[in-house]
Amino acid sequence: MCLDAEHIWLDIYDDNCRAIHIYEKFGFKVFNTEIQDNRTVLFYEKSL
Repeated sequence: MCLDAEHIWLDIYDDNCRAIHIYEKFGFKVFNTEIQDNRTVLFYEKSL
């Protein structure tokens, strides 16, 4: 099964330092931020 995807998106809270480190290590870049329930959410994207 081929999905023919061009991007992967994910979101994490900005206090999740371990996840941020791993995602950035694998080339994900922040493309947006948003406040949800008084917490900052980082939206990441990676082109395939």
